[in-house]
Amino acid sequence: MSSGLGKVDATQSGAHAVHRDVVPVPAPKAPWRWQHYLAVIAGLFLVWGAWTLVAWLAAGPSPVTVYRDPAASAYTIATAYEVVAVMLVLGVGAYVVRGCLRQHRLTFDAQLCIAGLLAYWLDPFYNFLVPMNLYSSNFVNVGSWCSYAPFVINKACSGSPEPILVIGSIYLVGFLVCAMLGGRILRIVEARCPRASMAKMLMALAAFAIVADLLIDGISSQLNLWNQFIPAGLNIATAARPFPATLPLSAILFFGAPTLARYLRDDQGRTIFERGLDHLRPHTRKALSFLSLVGYMQLMVAVTILITIAPVGLYANNSPAYPAHIINGQCDIGSMRGSGYGPCPGTPGFTAPLRHLLSKQR
Repeated sequence: MSSGLGKVDATQSGAHAVHRDVVPVPAPKAPWRWQHYLAVIAGLFLVWGAWTLVAWLAAGPSPVTVYRDPAASAYTIATAYEVVAVMLVLGVGAYVVRGCLRQHRLTFDAQLCIAGLLAYWLDPFYNFLVPMNLYSSNFVNVGSWCSYAPFVINKACSGSPEPILVIGSIYLVGFLVCAMLGGRILRIVEARCPRASMAKMLMALAAFAIVADLLIDGISSQLNLWNQFIPAGLNIATAARPFPATLPLSAILFFGAPTLARYLRDDQGRTIFERGLDHLRPHTRKALSFLSLVGYMQLMVAVTILITIAPVGLYANNSPAYPAHIINGQCDIGSMRGSGYGPCPGTPGFTAPLRHLLSKQR
């Protein structure tokens, strides 16, 4: 006859055995948020851009000055643009730095400036397919890095000058300035029409972006500071200095996207890039929100330039003979011959292999 004590010992041994068989269940991993995917996009674009710029620097870039014309009125106007650009960078830069010092952190305005500057490498891609957007060499410039980019189709696009002071300032602080002005307009609309729908808010933002582009690109094209080769049917300016109707429409994305990024905040003042990341550690959360902003800006600039603007040059016609400081020997037009590209878009003999390929596929 077994004792009760033996039964207790057996029971305790069994309990210990059960404890040994328990396997801890790992906590479920949080699913990726949309910020993770934008961060991956940022990484891909930054690698593409770094490859391009390293190859460009290794080749020894130099300014495009052969066709510079100091006697032209466009030269004086270009210099005035550069003075304004430098003053704008200094003024906005001081404002942003003060904000960082006051809040003891990298503010969203500072992050937007950095993200915009990181997207600047995409600017020469207007000429990714064909010579389409032509900057004047009267600006302080460097030879474009376009042809050093992997996958570029127009291998002669580095003949274009890149106005680093004027265009660089747009990417560095211009997006922030437009976001501040656009946000101000949205707040006015919201104050006057508290029940205004999102559609009406977006229409107000679109109107602001179109006006901003007409003041920047529209006026500059008429001053021969930068011009485009475009289809005559899209021209809303003069025959001698055409300006495409599609460019102000593209500006809705180009200027509207940064405005929305800065304007849309929750009741805690968090931007859309900061929301939904509370489960992450503070440093990880900050890094991910910043990288998602970088991806957002890279994707926005790439779509605007490569999809809504660059393809317009494939269908250019009746192209005018722009001044030499605009053409800069990039393609053959008028008395300018012997370029690395051949006939300019919209001139006799112009060939666009990509356009013909797309036509055959149809």
